[in-house]
Amino acid sequence: MVPNGLTWETSTTTNVGLDLTTLSGRLTFMGDAYVRKTTDMFTFGLTPPAVFGADVPKGNYADLTTRGWEASLTWNDKFGSSEKPFRYNIRLTLSDNKTKIDKYNNPDKLLSDYYEGQTLGEIWGYETEGFFIDEADIASHAKQNPQMRASPTGLWFPGDIKLRDLNGDGFINVGENKVGNSGDRRIIGNSAPRYMYGVNLGADWNNIFFSVFFQGVGKQQWYPSTETEMFWGQYNRPYNNIPVFHLGNMWTPENTDAYFPEPCQERPPAIPTVRWVLRKPVTCRM
Repeated sequence: MVPNGLTWETSTTTNVGLDLTTLSGRLTFMGDAYVRKTTDMFTFGLTPPAVFGADVPKGNYADLTTRGWEASLTWNDKFGSSEKPFRYNIRLTLSDNKTKIDKYNNPDKLLSDYYEGQTLGEIWGYETEGFFIDEADIASHAKQNPQMRASPTGLWFPGDIKLRDLNGDGFINVGENKVGNSGDRRIIGNSAPRYMYGVNLGADWNNIFFSVFFQGVGKQQWYPSTETEMFWGQYNRPYNNIPVFHLGNMWTPENTDAYFPEPCQERPPAIPTVRWVLRKPVTCRM
């Protein structure tokens, strides 16, 4: 199914900038602030009824807006003899931006898809209150969703992750999994890179040139997926290797301030003793 009126995406950018050169051209500053609106993005439309018998049609159904800024500061100078001067330059750059969705075919704002008003890179998850201390702590706490079970029995034990009951209903879950009814989940971070910076160093003398460039990200939050073996190790699969940073950093009755939950141990009834922290660890932030 092809909708009528397909067209190209359109990007419109509005910006204001400042260029400044001073100290006889040795110091230069360049700065820009901008707003870029992208409209008529090509994406999926509304899901048709199952009896329709066709895939979800694609069309120009989404808009988004990016707001950001960029700045650079450059120093150029030289010293030495006039015939063979030593020239050098240093350039510092810094930029940042955030993108928000203005329109998307998700009228219920389900968290399983993009939604209007979303900031790209949002990470939804649970808050933690540390680990369960004892059986009394487990009994008095809100009931945690069995789908996030910490053992093959679906039971919770001391040393397992304790999730915060944000909506106070006594049960840890995802609600209707949509904005405004997300159960006990909230925005706990954003995976989009922020504050990108760079440093350029250059020099030349007697036809010998030198240049080096450094770049980095000032802020970016990351959440390990279920397949991030180097982070979860045996918490995800019992046959995975144990990362070195797990050793001495797992909960025990003597080490209750650890970062990771309790490792495998014998537990009744007589079933395999292998445990997973969460079958879907992407739903919980440690």
